[in-house]
Amino acid sequence: MTKAFSVAPRELEGKLNSYYPEQGYGFIEAQDGSTYFMHASEVLRNDPLAEKLDALMKLPGKTSLRYLVIFEDGGKTRQETPYRTAKNVRLLIG
Repeated sequence: MTKAFSVAPRELEGKLNSYYPEQGYGFIEAQDGSTYFMHASEVLRNDPLAEKLDALMKLPGKTSLRYLVIFEDGGKTRQETPYRTAKNVRLLIG
């Protein structure tokens, strides 16, 4: 059975340090050292990062990139999941 954890949204900054274009997911390292799972569907579609990820999804294999991002902590969706989920991911500009 899946158990949902309630976490108040908060904005965080981090770096997308790995991305797997074929699967459409990657991992963000937050400033506090925590690692967050990020799915391409959680990148805001009107954000410049969305275009970059769409292009990367057409490349074979693993692509490493480092982008500053702002995201909300989506909490854990399953108790056994080791990573929190990044929501509303967008490129940090400025």
